[in-house]
Amino acid sequence: MNSFITILSIIVILIGVFGIIIPLIPGVPLILGGILIYALYYHFTIISLKMIGFLLILAVISLASNHFSGIIAVQKMGASKYGIYGGLIGIIIGLIFSPFGLLSIIIAPFLGTLIGELMSGKKLIDSSKISLGNLIGYIFAILLDFTIAGIMIYIFIKAII
Repeated sequence: MNSFITILSIIVILIGVFGIIIPLIPGVPLILGGILIYALYYHFTIISLKMIGFLLILAVISLASNHFSGIIAVQKMGASKYGIYGGLIGIIIGLIFSPFGLLSIIIAPFLGTLIGELMSGKKLIDSSKISLGNLIGYIFAILLDFTIAGIMIYIFIKAII
């Protein structure tokens, strides 16, 4: 059973790592979930409740940054509702075409925001700036998530080895 719990935890953590890139999978919360499975099984003797609390704080920071980074970026740039919805549609299209490369997950939201802003009546240069702001916010959130995930995985590996 010990091996099963370890393998299950690692699988959930790996799905979480993929979730950092794929917007519909909650990456960092899944990493926390994988670690929590392990901690619960061992009654918080290997990974303490205090450590889980610290990891929970990291997960909340990740969720907040994911939520606010894109919104702040597009609002600072003056995005319209069309641009915001275009970006969301772009994410969905990017996910559909992601088997053709992870680049589509980045390019599609950029193009969706650009098209949405053009539809709202903005000029190409303004629409491009807003789309770039959305892209920068998205990349910032991914980089922060990878940093937080790295810390969480490091703590997990250090605890189980």
